[in-house]
Amino acid sequence: MSDPLRGHVSATKGSYDPEHFREATWEEAEEIIADQIVEIIKTSGGNAVGLYGSGQLSLEGQYLENIFMKGIIGSNTIEANARMCMTSAVTGYFKSLGSDTPPTCYDDVELADMICFWGHNARGAHPILYWRVADTKAQRNVPTLVVDPRRTGTVMGLEDVNSENSFHFPTINGDISIHNALAYALLEDHPDCIAWDFMKERSV
Repeated sequence: MSDPLRGHVSATKGSYDPEHFREATWEEAEEIIADQIVEIIKTSGGNAVGLYGSGQLSLEGQYLENIFMKGIIGSNTIEANARMCMTSAVTGYFKSLGSDTPPTCYDDVELADMICFWGHNARGAHPILYWRVADTKAQRNVPTLVVDPRRTGTVMGLEDVNSENSFHFPTINGDISIHNALAYALLEDHPDCIAWDFMKERSV
């Protein structure tokens, strides 16, 4: 393994060849991480340890990670997803839609012909939205798609409502490829559904 504290770089760093990996127990992995964190803190102080959080965490999860970082490790080096992620999203919203928020509302759920959750577990992180979708699916039987490498509570919950029109696409690191494929299919096979004037005015 690489050891940045001692300047050692593993000869296999950057390789994804299965022969360079072995399965570890949770206990072994936790011990390695804990030992390295402790050594970093002793060497450089708590702020040398940073945390990149997620907007998909539950409120309880965000509370626990902040208690851990600030109260135990003594670090305020926390990125809560707001700058790294949302600044680029908001910039995109402004450029394409003229507003800094997604142009949707809860009422759209009841009007939708299909609902897709892309890369987040709404049942855990956005329960109000999730249950509104689940109720709509139960009442109008709209198809749903969850694009996520994990088999989450959202996947299983929507399958419980109706497994016949609940779809799970367990992609791994392929969001851009999938978006490009969908765009290509629409442009090639369904050009009449494209708002060409809108696209020309708002895309580069």
